[in-house]
Amino acid sequence: MSLWLKRISIMQCTIKKYLKIVPGSIADYKPLSRFPACAVQLRNFATKGLFTKLGSANANMQIINNNIRTIARVIIEPRYRALGLAYELVQKTMPMLNMPYIEALAVMGKVNPFFEKAGMIKFAAAESSRSVKLRQALSVVGIELADLVDIERTHAKIGSLNQKAKCFIEKQITDFLSAYGRRVSNLPNSLKRTEFFISRLSERPVYYIWRNDNCDLKI
Repeated sequence: MSLWLKRISIMQCTIKKYLKIVPGSIADYKPLSRFPACAVQLRNFATKGLFTKLGSANANMQIINNNIRTIARVIIEPRYRALGLAYELVQKTMPMLNMPYIEALAVMGKVNPFFEKAGMIKFAAAESSRSVKLRQALSVVGIELADLVDIERTHAKIGSLNQKAKCFIEKQITDFLSAYGRRVSNLPNSLKRTEFFISRLSERPVYYIWRNDNCDLKI
């Protein structure tokens, strides 16, 4: 068994040699153009306020547009996930943009840190106490951080709990959701509710930034 595992670990992924990274067009960008990252608190922290020093909002926005590109989506065809393609795609694309800074916000960055593997620096905001409490409660009943990547798996695990564990976690989830109002806290145990609380567990995304040393800042 150990020899077999060793052989698997040194195998090269043949899918990569059939892939090519090519520039997109303005048509690819337009559907996302209404979601600009104008003011990001962790960006200001990561860059020591570099993009807030010009006084007016318009001037600051101009320097952001001139010097930063934001990775909004990294999409891998489901059959080819878990092969290390996401971080390779990011790693090889960033220098092609010829911009001083590349940034990204990832809600599930703590679970799947492929931006870090691609060479970006991580800045994470502190979690709320209620998020920490629910994470710990989920861990107690055997649902770990890695499970939260898969909504259906998490939901199935909740459904398979014994009665005592299920009562415990139901109370924890209801307490967590109470911050979003009665309508949300009264949601029945369903895939939709599981998706909602997982998304809110990481509602403060991880911020990533990469500095291209081959590009001068455009002031």
